[in-house]
Amino acid sequence: MKESSILGGKELIGYMVVASLCFNLIWLPAAQADKTTSQASAAGHSLVIADNFTNARGKADDSAACRQFVVDFYKWYVPKHTLEDAVKVRGRQFSAKLYKALKKDIDAASKSPGEIVGLDFDPIVNGQDVADRYRVGQCRKKDGKFFVDVYAEWKEPSVPKSKGPDIVAELSAQEGRYVFENFHYGETKFKENENLLSILKVLENDRLKYSNKAPKKP
Repeated sequence: MKESSILGGKELIGYMVVASLCFNLIWLPAAQADKTTSQASAAGHSLVIADNFTNARGKADDSAACRQFVVDFYKWYVPKHTLEDAVKVRGRQFSAKLYKALKKDIDAASKSPGEIVGLDFDPIVNGQDVADRYRVGQCRKKDGKFFVDVYAEWKEPSVPKSKGPDIVAELSAQEGRYVFENFHYGETKFKENENLLSILKVLENDRLKYSNKAPKKP
């Protein structure tokens, strides 16, 4: 009986060792994957960063999800992608109205490669050049829409700093997801240049005018 008792103890220890090894084999790769993902995520913050806004109680602002959507979009967009990529790959992240207007402009430009018949700047970054970094700031909610400030930051000291945000992204929540409704660029001498939808409308009217297809006034 005593010998049997000792043998059972050895078997128990053996089972515990095997179980421990199995546990490590199962969980260690997952832990390593989490670590790799965390490192990759941290590296992604070099070109696009977000200010940390909290309310008086220290809780995240109720518009945080919308701000995070904008952060994620710009992290994807800068510096590897173009407006054409965004419309083609992430078309569902634009409202139907904005998507249609952008698609018209892109199609018109592709048909006249030697002429400027559409946008001559990147409306996502509000410029022809990409800044060194984009900072996503405050998100404000008004009349069911969200307005998110985006700042272009340059390392070159000769580039003048803007007094306010370089882009204000206008978004809405549709069917459980956020979509871009418009992009605003601040006050200018010409009111039609202050937001993307207005600019696209002017360009479309100009194309119709020069192709002798302008709609007749009633």
